[in-house]
Amino acid sequence: MASLRSTTRLFASARPSAALRKPAMVSVRSMASVGESESKMKTFQIYRWDPSQPSEKPRMQTYTLDLNKTGPMVLDALVRIKNELDPTLTFRRSCREGICGSCAMNINGTNTLACLCRIPTEASSEVKIYPLPHTYVVKDLVPDLTHFYKQYRSIKPYLQRDEPAPDGKEYRQSKEDRRKLDGLYECILCACCSTSCPSYWWNSEEYLGPAILLQSYRWLADSRDQRKVERRLALDNSMSLYRCHTILNCTRTCPKGLNPAKAIAEIKKEMAFCETALLKFFEKPQSTGRRRGTGLVAARAGRQALRADYACDGSGNEESTGYLFSGASHLSSPIARQGRQLSLNTPRRWASSAAAPPPASQMPFTYSVAASYIGKDRPYDPATHVFHFNPHHRIQPNNNKRLRPESGQDAFFVSRVGDTGGVALGVADGVGGWMDSGVDPADFSHGLCGNMASVAYAHRPSAPPAGAQDQQLPSAPAASPPLTARRLLQLGYDAVCADRSIPAGGSTAVVALLQPEGTLEVANLGDSGFVQLRANAVHAASTPQIHAFNTPFQLSVIPPGIMARMAMFGGAQLSDMPRDAEVTRHGLRHGDVLVFASDGVWDNLFNQDILRVVCSSMAAVGAWEATDSGTKVAADLTPFTRPDVVAADQGAKAKPVVTLQSLIATEITAAAKAASVNRKLDGPFAKEVKKYFPRDNWRGGKVDDICVVVAIVSEGSAAASEPKLKSRL
Repeated sequence: MASLRSTTRLFASARPSAALRKPAMVSVRSMASVGESESKMKTFQIYRWDPSQPSEKPRMQTYTLDLNKTGPMVLDALVRIKNELDPTLTFRRSCREGICGSCAMNINGTNTLACLCRIPTEASSEVKIYPLPHTYVVKDLVPDLTHFYKQYRSIKPYLQRDEPAPDGKEYRQSKEDRRKLDGLYECILCACCSTSCPSYWWNSEEYLGPAILLQSYRWLADSRDQRKVERRLALDNSMSLYRCHTILNCTRTCPKGLNPAKAIAEIKKEMAFCETALLKFFEKPQSTGRRRGTGLVAARAGRQALRADYACDGSGNEESTGYLFSGASHLSSPIARQGRQLSLNTPRRWASSAAAPPPASQMPFTYSVAASYIGKDRPYDPATHVFHFNPHHRIQPNNNKRLRPESGQDAFFVSRVGDTGGVALGVADGVGGWMDSGVDPADFSHGLCGNMASVAYAHRPSAPPAGAQDQQLPSAPAASPPLTARRLLQLGYDAVCADRSIPAGGSTAVVALLQPEGTLEVANLGDSGFVQLRANAVHAASTPQIHAFNTPFQLSVIPPGIMARMAMFGGAQLSDMPRDAEVTRHGLRHGDVLVFASDGVWDNLFNQDILRVVCSSMAAVGAWEATDSGTKVAADLTPFTRPDVVAADQGAKAKPVVTLQSLIATEITAAAKAASVNRKLDGPFAKEVKKYFPRDNWRGGKVDDICVVVAIVSEGSAAASEPKLKSRL
């Protein structure tokens, strides 16, 4: 408290300089020349707490000032209160020009600088002033920023080089490299952004927060620094960087107009696609029994293929060479050209024998489904991050987290609908904000998908018996009420709410039922979605449901503790219901391609980008063929979509084969992954940022978990013909 007491004495003895007194005297003379004006009173409620009096609890103390005798800024009011009304009031201030950051505090619910915040002139409004939220308080409005500055020291915020400057002079850089630091070096470390971040509130011991990450990127972007690999490795963990959920509170509240969220996104892009991530992925020993030498060969080949599109030079400067969405995307194409194909024999936790679906004569429409996925903090490998749907496999719920696909907080399911010949599928995106409360959002999304798969698999299309419970989870081959997409979502959500292993969490969801008669019903809640492509055109697409920017509709399980705090202190937790989902119905035709995906795709790819990827893949194998009269669909899609037919002529020594639907799924996933780390091409998320925040300088994609489910519609079940896929790919 010694430093605090000396600061207080400084406030009490401080007198305005002549330069500052002169404008005040002019203002007084101008008011006097008009005559005595009426008093313009303003009420200030200020947080008070004195650690020297432990028996007194924190309180709000009210002061009233005449604005005609007070400067225009909140800091002017605080100084006048201290000088004239209450000398015990304690706060920090120094420059009065928005440079030092000392007077950072929460004013009327917003973290800002008191010297830059104008006093509202509305007569009815009060000014409520608190210290920066979720920090220890030294006294009154003085927060304890010891931990904040310790985190700042941890990133080594200074230039690190291997050799001294030539002739003892400064390290020089080009004007272009210098411009990269604009919007970064201006940070004054006031902590307004960090203390406005919910992720930092809950994880401040490990999460660095917006201000420190902005400073970290300042040195990653500096062309003169030679410790970029070490700086990235220091951030390469689940807490230091990846607690950011792009809420953008930091960008909104920064008193200097900087954009910490953009800097964090740039770091994520580097972490997802730079040399450090490549080395960790490609050169680790493989779990498939291959020798390490083979892994090193794959490392070299993978790095060469990836460097062709994203180069890291020796100084750490990344130069994007652009990404093409037409044709095969750059992540999977080099692997395909090297002869690597996707495996259809990857073991899955729900696979076991079961009865076959109805004969083809009863199924005028059949659906070939595959999925691809990748977590946002993992490198993408199309050979392993793929799922192939087999209607003969039984759905068996399993809560073992180790057997989940590497899709991060995204989840998906594909299941046959009983013995009807229909297919149920869906994608769920766990709400990352729950991580701030110590909850794994993946538990909710994976649990929701697992329960919906079980419901669909156990469905029996018969009239429900009298007195059947609408919300009962089918677990036996008893008669079931008619199954709809919304009802399937409701039953899955009810099962999650009843699951004690999922105490909290939330998720968006898109659920679809594909009927054997050729109809599609979709229930979409939130910003996951789907697109229906027909004959080289976008035939139908979903519309995202949002409450506000980056705040989608979401199903939630809210624990009693949080509900009690909301009832006591106010506030609300987003919790939409399955009945809020938008339900649409569509007719299907032979050759249609359906793409269902999480927002990791829709935030980075436009519908036309997806159409180009699909058209290229369909045309490459002859499933779609451009003619003078329009796009023609192949009469028989079986040689492209059925794994057994595709591999029929390859014999016992055949390599793993790839189906058309799995090819499209991996191509879209690779394109979305590439776009998410592309700094030059603005995607849908960047367009939305500019729509809501015109002054924001967000560029490029948005790093996120990615999950894609692709279904190809075939009319009838043609006899197996000679495989065509291998020769045409």
